[in-house]
Amino acid sequence: SASKCSPMKTRMRDTLPGVFAAALFMAAACLPGCSGGDDSHAPAVPRAKAYPRPYDYGRSYRTVDSLPLHLEANTNATVRLTPQGADIIYPRYRATIHVSSLTLPSDDPGAIARELDGRRQRIALNLGQARAEELTLPNDGAMDVSLVRAATAIPTPLQMVATDSRRHIVTATAFVDFMPSVSATDSLAPVIDALAADITHLAKTLRP
Repeated sequence: SASKCSPMKTRMRDTLPGVFAAALFMAAACLPGCSGGDDSHAPAVPRAKAYPRPYDYGRSYRTVDSLPLHLEANTNATVRLTPQGADIIYPRYRATIHVSSLTLPSDDPGAIARELDGRRQRIALNLGQARAEELTLPNDGAMDVSLVRAATAIPTPLQMVATDSRRHIVTATAFVDFMPSVSATDSLAPVIDALAADITHLAKTLRP
């Protein structure tokens, strides 16, 4: 014979699907990120720190007159002649590229080698404990050019040495007068990249 259910059990069985449906609807409405949901209580995700872009001096160049060598500097930078060579000044970068040149009265590879050793010792002192990489830069003439670039934020992040191995040595050192609050490597990267581009152009067009 067929079994019979009590009226109460029948009503409970009929009601359960509706209860489950209502519960699922309420849970979905409470999920953050759903349409119309409130994610104000979701944990905050920290944003990447952004640094302001400095003023860009561009990539146009001019010849610096009154020097015993052919030197090209950024058109928008200020150039000041010095007894050793020239200072290329970037006020908005708070930076200066100090250029100095040495010309011996006659070919003397031994004297040039000694002078180069002194320049390299100065580069090492300026680096201190900072890591650095040395790059070979192209030159349109017969000069060998190397650039030492520091991997961390230091006052002298770029140091160049060029020589023809006979009579001439030219050095270019970028000095950045940065403040402690912006001394992070990432914040200085646009400035250092711009200075490196100008030193690369200087090296390429350099002629005794």
